[in-house]
Amino acid sequence: MSQGRVWLGYVLLPFALVLGIDQASKTLAQSYLVNPLSWGPFILGLHYNTGFFLGGFKDASQLLTVILPVSLGGFLVYAHFVLQYFLPIASKTLRIGLSVLFASFISNVVDRFRFGSVVDFIFVKLGVIQTGVFNIADSLQWLGVGLFFFSFIRERNVFYPPEDRRGRLWIDPYFQGKYCLTLIFVGASFGLISGFLSHSFLQIVLSRTSLPFEQTIGIQNTFTWSYLFICAFFFVSLFLIGIRLSHRIVGPVKSFSRFLDDLINGKNSQFKLRERDEFMHFEELAMRFQTHFHENLGMIKPKLETGMKAPFISGTTFKGERIGPEYFEGKKSWVIFYRYASCPLCALHLSEIRPLIDRAKNLGIAVAVVYENAKDKFIKPQKETGEIGRLLGEMQIPLIADPEKKLYFLYRTQKSVLGLISFKAITTFLRAKKSGYLQGSIDGELSQLPAHFFLGKEGKVVDCYYGTTIADHPPRMRIEKFLEI
Repeated sequence: MSQGRVWLGYVLLPFALVLGIDQASKTLAQSYLVNPLSWGPFILGLHYNTGFFLGGFKDASQLLTVILPVSLGGFLVYAHFVLQYFLPIASKTLRIGLSVLFASFISNVVDRFRFGSVVDFIFVKLGVIQTGVFNIADSLQWLGVGLFFFSFIRERNVFYPPEDRRGRLWIDPYFQGKYCLTLIFVGASFGLISGFLSHSFLQIVLSRTSLPFEQTIGIQNTFTWSYLFICAFFFVSLFLIGIRLSHRIVGPVKSFSRFLDDLINGKNSQFKLRERDEFMHFEELAMRFQTHFHENLGMIKPKLETGMKAPFISGTTFKGERIGPEYFEGKKSWVIFYRYASCPLCALHLSEIRPLIDRAKNLGIAVAVVYENAKDKFIKPQKETGEIGRLLGEMQIPLIADPEKKLYFLYRTQKSVLGLISFKAITTFLRAKKSGYLQGSIDGELSQLPAHFFLGKEGKVVDCYYGTTIADHPPRMRIEKFLEI
């Protein structure tokens, strides 16, 4: 699922629903609960709570019960979305829990802002056991806390997986320090402007009241210290956010610089970014650069590894249909690289894994096969290739023609002359001939080795298998393991 959909479905929607339901219930209570209603152990009656949870501190000053909660409420909105931004995408339950928890807090803050108190209307009495008066938001706070702890226990290893940690936050202290100071300067500038505006407005309002001078000075001082405290807390959060954001910028740039240095010096290093890094397109750019760099110099291409971002697949099937990244988006994928379409060993293997392909399709997994010949040379006359033409014609998955071998290069498939003469290749060729798959004209490279790539919904490599001979493919159990994840 894309990050935009995660934010819409697991952050904004639960937040808006909780806020909307609670405020709507309070509006109905104010309109219709003139007299209390009873429904079993539940008693519905309108009550304005000037205190805190279950009526505590109801006799405290409005500075504590109204001004401070409303001020912190604005900060809670800010804190909620900052936390959501830095959470890993995989922890969806935690995202919903946080949205429910913060929205229920903020809904009560909205009451204090509008009415100077919280609207409560629910009371539960079971024999001698009875509760204080509460509202829907109070109940949902417990739901949010429950989802939070449930997610923490079940997904504690998902929050920040070891493979997504870079080890230290201060990668480039000069740049990161300057980045943090810039954020603080912008925040302080806005804080200064809003502070002068608020204080001046407060002064004018107080000057038009009949309060004693000493009391107005006390109110202004209280406002000033409260405002400075909130600003200080805000600036600290900006500094911490700046460290994290700059880390996501500097990390990829530094890694890409090292990758280019290694490449120029002839080293086969891998380039891999963390889950929430910026410039994620650097991974694909690095793979394309590395592939063509090694191809032109005749160097051995390093293989893709688990956890790496897989290159986008785009091409044309032998039927002339265009296949792009949208075919694989949001799905687990299984991409198979064979030799040319008339290869009897490839046809035999395709026929043997056909039940697994059908099973993958039923599970919603996108399956595609790549061949190295042109689309007009896929289906050969049956007298030339036997059953191969019929098999390819019956397959209900994209069979992609890649005569220029762009996808082979991007996925770093391998070649081996020794892979042609292995015992397994010879015995597989004989089995293929016996099954009716005959060798036709050769429309590709004989030394091309097969490869299989198993990708997750986010497009990252979950598992991959590079054949060592022209008849070497992943064991059936390895494929089934991917299907069952």
